[in-house]
Amino acid sequence: MKFIKFFVIILLAIILGLLFSPWFGFLYYSSFPFESSGSFIGSKSLVGIPIGYTFFIVLFFTFFGGIKKYWWMGVLLLPALFIEVLLDLRHIYFPIIIGLLGWLLAQGVLAVKVRVGK
Repeated sequence: MKFIKFFVIILLAIILGLLFSPWFGFLYYSSFPFESSGSFIGSKSLVGIPIGYTFFIVLFFTFFGGIKKYWWMGVLLLPALFIEVLLDLRHIYFPIIIGLLGWLLAQGVLAVKVRVGK
């Protein structure tokens, strides 16, 4: 049962990361307006894929993950980290901030869920 849950979370994070990649790419290029091509890939959609994947993996595993959720997050974020290092090492803090925003959002939802559940 846990394998199916983790598989669904990963698949959902990949699909949503692809769907929202233009938005994350726009956010990246609007944050760094002087970077006409901050990487060797100039497309906003392609730049936004690892950022969106990072956001949704952190969000979903924080909210739905089990006991080893942070271990799984670390393992699943290694490919995104590798891609981000290859694309733009100077702005590596941007996907880290996006991941922290996903974590804070999930923590806030969990806090509301606990408070409403009482």
